[in-house]
Amino acid sequence: MSETKRTGLPYAFVICLCGILSMFCVGAVAGSITAYLPYIIEYGGLTQTQGSSIFTIVCLVSLIVTSVLLEPYYRRFSYRTGLALALAGAAVDYLIYSFSTGYVGFVCGALLGGVVYALAGMVPVSIVINAWFADHTALALGLCAAGTGAASITIPMILSALIERVSLPGVFRVMAVLMAIIAAAVLLLLRDRPQQMGLTAYGTPHSAEQATAAGRDADRRTMLGMLLGILMLGAVTGGGYQHVSVLYTVAGFSDLQVSRMLSLGGGLMIAGKCLFGVITDRFGTSRTAYLFFAFLTGGWLLCCLAGRQSMPLAVLSVVFINLGMALSTVGLSAIARSISSEQGFGRAAKNFQSFTMIGSIAFNTIPGIIADAAGSYIPAYWIVTAITLVSLALVAAAFIRYNKKVS
Repeated sequence: MSETKRTGLPYAFVICLCGILSMFCVGAVAGSITAYLPYIIEYGGLTQTQGSSIFTIVCLVSLIVTSVLLEPYYRRFSYRTGLALALAGAAVDYLIYSFSTGYVGFVCGALLGGVVYALAGMVPVSIVINAWFADHTALALGLCAAGTGAASITIPMILSALIERVSLPGVFRVMAVLMAIIAAAVLLLLRDRPQQMGLTAYGTPHSAEQATAAGRDADRRTMLGMLLGILMLGAVTGGGYQHVSVLYTVAGFSDLQVSRMLSLGGGLMIAGKCLFGVITDRFGTSRTAYLFFAFLTGGWLLCCLAGRQSMPLAVLSVVFINLGMALSTVGLSAIARSISSEQGFGRAAKNFQSFTMIGSIAFNTIPGIIADAAGSYIPAYWIVTAITLVSLALVAAAFIRYNKKVS
C-alpha cells in the first residue's frame, strides 16, 4: 500500500490559483458588471432605473441561491465539478449578454450572473482552500478573495481597450471565451482534497486558534451574536461603501478629484485582502478582525469630515475603507473557520455570506434617504460609523464567549 505523502507548496499553489481564477470570474459577472452599465444602458435603450436594477437582481438572486441551493448543489456535485459547471455558467452568462438587445435579455443575464456569484463564490473556494492548507490558510484565502479585486481593475481596462474595436456584444463574447477557458482549467486542475492525489494538506497548524478551530462549533448563542454583527457589517460595507463617491461629490469635490480617489480602490482592496491573510496567520483571526474594524471605523469617521473639503483627509478615508473592506470577504471565511469545526465550516461560511448580503441589500437605499432629508450624506456616515461600532461589539462578544467555551 502506498504511503500518503505530505504535499509541498507547488500543488497547493495550483489549488490557490484555481481559487483566484474562480473569484476573478465571480467578480467579472457580479461586481464588475457595473463597469458595463453605461454601455448597456446606451446599447439596449434602457432607462437609468432599469440599468441600476441589473446589479440589484444579481445580488438578490445570489442571496436566494446561497441561502437555499448552495448546500444541496455541493452535495450533488464535488467542488471540482460544481465550480467548473458554475464557471461554465459565467461563459453562458456573457453569451446571453452578447445577444441581448433590450431589458429582458439583460435581466436574463443578471439572473444567471446571480447564480454564478453564489455557486462559484467565496464559500466553495474557502472550503477547498481549508482542505488543502493546514498553515497559511488565511493568506491563501486572501489571495483567492483578491481575484474579485483583480477583476475590478482588469475588466474596465479590457472594456476600454476593446469597446471601440469590436462593439459591446464583441466584448461580451471575448469575455465568454475567457470564462470558458477558466472553467476548463479549474476542471482539469482542481481537486477537492489533497488525499485524492495521495497528499496531505500543506503545512501544520502552528497556533492555538488553528488547533482548536477544527474541533468545535460555536454554540447557538455565540453564533447568533456573530450573525447579528455580520449582518451589520454587511450593511456598512454595502450601502456605506457604495455611496462614498456621491458623498464627496455632494460635499463639493470635483468629479476629477473623486475619480482619482476611487481609482485607488481596486489596488487597496487587493492589498487589504492579502494583508488580512498575512496578519491572521501571524496573530489570529480575532485580533486581525479588530484591526480591520478600526480601519473601517477610521474611514467612516473621516467621511464625516467631508464638509471640510480636505483632499488629504478624503484620500485617507478611501485608503482606510478599502483596506477594511477585507472584513466582508476573506474576513468572513477566516471568522467562520476560527469558530467552527471542519464539518461545520461550510455552513458557517454560507450563513455569514447570506447575512452580509441581507445587510447590504437592506441598507443600500438608507444613505440616500437620509441625504434627501438632511441635504447631505454626512449624517448618514455618522450612522454608518455607529453601526460599525455596534458590529464590532457583537463580533468581539462572540469571540470572547467562544474562546471561554473552548479554553
